[in-house]
Amino acid sequence: MFYAQITIADVVITLSVHVQNSIVCTKINVTYALAPINAGTHVNNAEFKITNASGINVTDNYDIKVDFGILQIDHRQLTISTDSAEKVYDDKPLTAKKHTLVSGTVAPGQKMAVTVTGTRTDAGQSPNTINVVILDSAGNDVTDLGYRITKQTGNLKVLPRPITVTSKDASKVYDGTPLTKHEVTLSGTIVSGHEWRCTYT
Repeated sequence: MFYAQITIADVVITLSVHVQNSIVCTKINVTYALAPINAGTHVNNAEFKITNASGINVTDNYDIKVDFGILQIDHRQLTISTDSAEKVYDDKPLTAKKHTLVSGTVAPGQKMAVTVTGTRTDAGQSPNTINVVILDSAGNDVTDLGYRITKQTGNLKVLPRPITVTSKDASKVYDGTPLTKHEVTLSGTIVSGHEWRCTYT
């Protein structure tokens, strides 16, 4: 009886062939069907052929059991942070363009393209967002193929511009007519190009 046990795990191939309790020298040619590049779990699939000492294909004479191994490529972990910034409202965008690679490295021959996109003009706060793309040597985007990116975004905070509007006091003895005092003062400054109006109610 002829039988063979072939194990393919990573790049290790083991072949044992028995004929009537004697070991026979044979040759196995293996062609790997997959050479994965991208991160993930891949079956180490292969095609193979068994030949005898005369070079004749005798694969069909074997009851072959194949145990395909697993090729595991883990994602590269990157952590990138952006700065925070704060100012009083001036009707101009608040940005903080600096970023820092906190941990991790890109693969050899690849590069990281970073754009800090966070901006805030109105009073309030929002994250200092960032866009990260990893490019291979040909300029192709491989971000999702091999990387896990953690973004530690800073905070952009615009404080309300403080001003104080004060209306004047007035008094009189009742005479049946309205009492008005259309005079106000403004403490603080408004942004250049803005104007303020007061409507008396």
